Amino acid sequence: MQPVGIGLVGAGAFGVFCLDAFAVMREVRITAVADVDAGRTRSLADKYRAAAYDSLDMLLADTAVEVVALNTPPYLHAAQGLAALAAGKHLFNEKPLALTLEDGAALIQKADTHSRHLTVDYVMRWNPYWQAAAKLARDGVLGALRHMDLMNHAAGLDLPNDHWFWDKSKSGGIWIEHGVHFFDAFNWVAGTPGQITASQSFARADGATDRVEALARFGDAAAHFYHAFDKNGQTEQTTVTLTFEHGYVTLREWVPTSIELLTTVEPDALHSYLPGQMAEPERIGAQQHRLFAFAPEGKAAVYRASIQAGIRDLARAVRDPSHRLAVTGLDGLESLRLAVQAENT
Repeated sequence: MQPVGIGLVGAGAFGVFCLDAFAVMREVRITAVADVDAGRTRSLADKYRAAAYDSLDMLLADTAVEVVALNTPPYLHAAQGLAALAAGKHLFNEKPLALTLEDGAALIQKADTHSRHLTVDYVMRWNPYWQAAAKLARDGVLGALRHMDLMNHAAGLDLPNDHWFWDKSKSGGIWIEHGVHFFDAFNWVAGTPGQITASQSFARADGATDRVEALARFGDAAAHFYHAFDKNGQTEQTTVTLTFEHGYVTLREWVPTSIELLTTVEPDALHSYLPGQMAEPERIGAQQHRLFAFAPEGKAAVYRASIQAGIRDLARAVRDPSHRLAVTGLDGLESLRLAVQAENT
């Protein structure tokens, strides 16, 4: 199909990572870049043979831009997203959808009014190991889902104290800025909307909240979420454990590159679910089996492929009216609803 023209707004480190991912794709073409740093904008525009703009308004006036990839801080998502949709652009929105439910709903309404597509960059939906976990749950091969647990020890120490992440008026706080990823993933795996039943938070000496915890339920499945932004890049660690009637599924790292199953189900019934390279199954005790599969290409490659899959899905929807987005604005709003619940419970 004809490549879809993309204008990226917000060319920080993650924005550049996205540009590098987009640049090698056939389905899209980078047509414009906008950022508050004029020097960075022009350098990147030269690299990708795109137009350089100093403002969002200038980028939105460019008819070659069909999709706006919004990579700005969360407090800008609502106003900038509404402007992009009103200008007739489709929207590839970095999470969260917005800081408030009212703004999130307004974005969805604006997209509907202007017949534009809106999706959120929920990379876990495209991660092959999260996809394997979701398929195992959906097919019931391990029995009913009983419990989901997230332990996310993130590299908050790598962020300066004056970074916008620590300012709730700009980030929304940990639940809204970061937690929405996992709320969406648990919604998706469980196949049913969740409800927060309890939450708590912890502040460091300067008053910034750096740890949060919540209990939730997704239908008959219990859930626990813990985010701590008090590690560095060398000590951070993320683990998700899904407990089923007949086994356990473990995903490690914020961008999982492996999956581990400990189960009484015979390995032959599970091989087709496991992506990447498989290790030889192990016998654990009299009845249990340990299965392990991993991505030999590494985290960066898996992350890049997930971003590419998300933008590819949007590009297909732009070109093919019959194609339905895998991740919609309503998905972004539902995960934001849980984040707001966790923040206010």
